[in-house]
Parts: sequence; structure tokens; C-alpha cells
Amino acid sequence: MRRFWKWLLALAAVLLLALPAQAADTSNREAGYFENTRTVLLLPAAGRSGYAAAFLDREMNRIFRYPYYRLVDSSERPAGPDAMRAAAVAAGADIAVMPVAARFDQYRQFSMFGDRDPVVVTHAELVIYYWEDGMEQVKSIGTRYFDAEIEGPDTRADYILDTMWKRLKKDFPYRRIPIDRSTNLSGAVTAPASEAAAENKTSEKSPDAA
Repeated sequence: MRRFWKWLLALAAVLLLALPAQAADTSNREAGYFENTRTVLLLPAAGRSGYAAAFLDREMNRIFRYPYYRLVDSSERPAGPDAMRAAAVAAGADIAVMPVAARFDQYRQFSMFGDRDPVVVTHAELVIYYWEDGMEQVKSIGTRYFDAEIEGPDTRADYILDTMWKRLKKDFPYRRIPIDRSTNLSGAVTAPASEAAAENKTSEKSPDAA
């Protein structure tokens, strides 16, 4: 009799654990996505520079797209990064992202005698806050840029923002085609291909593998 009850309790526990995942899968399928499509609360970029914020929005929208990501809406914008996790949970999101154009200022310095091209001085800072289901706290990455050089192609806002974005991408865990987990949209989710390759190399070098 005790074995029966133990088996029954174990079965109930398995069903309870499976229900949330099954519900999420159903929600994804109903929206035209896949079982392993991740839901993302992508917040509009904040900051004083509308141009830099628009740049961040454009790059984020290039990443979080069908079929690997599904965007969800929040009833209200979180007051800040600390409130991002609660907003994501409330919206049923697996991932939350808040880009911030903290600063993007440029001004020209002209020669006293006007005998040379102006020097463009640039101060810029970009920050991305992100949270994923399983993280205890919101994480952030950022980059700063300062330069003063004669006006030319390298002082254009697009060039500078693109340079900063390339730096951020090195630490940002999400890509258009995921690298932080397998790209399997249905079935079991496995470790990233790089980790799997590393494990294979280790097993090949191991004496026990022979």
C-alpha cells in the first residue's frame, strides 16, 4: 500500500512540473510559434538621445524575431532595471531586455583662425539590462566611447554606434540564431554547440574513450 501511495505522489509531482511547460508550449503554438520558442519582454530603448535609442531598438528587433523568439507585451513599463524581473514574470516572459542609450553627445571645436576642419568631440555610453528565467538578479553589460578627432567618416553617429554595438554583442548572450542554447525548436533543448564540441574533444582525448 505504501508503495502505491509513493508511486501516486511521484506521478502527481511529475504532472505538476509538466503542466507549466505544456501550457507555455500551447501558448506558443496558438500564436503560430514552436514549443521551444522563448517569450521575450523587449522594452523600448530609454535615454536622452533619441537617435541612439532608435539605433538600439533597431538592433534588438533584428535579434528577437521569429521563430526563436516571441515578443510579449507588458501592461506597463517597469520603473527601472530592478523592476524588470517582476514585469517579465507578470507578462509570462522567459527573457526581459531593457536597452538604454545612457549618453550620446557630440560637439565641434573650431580652430581659432579657421585654417583647419573642426574637431568633433564624442561622449557616448550604451547599456543593456537583461534577465532570463533562472537568474536571481538582472544583469547588465555596457560600453563607453570617447574620442576627439577631425570631422570625417569616423565621427559619424552611425559609425560610432556600430562600433559600440560590436563591443556589446561580444557579451550579449542572445543572437538572431541562438548561441546560448541549441536551436532545436521542438523536443529536447540541449547545450550550445560550442559546449557540445568541447565535451566531444575532451572525451576523444580521454584514455577511457579508446
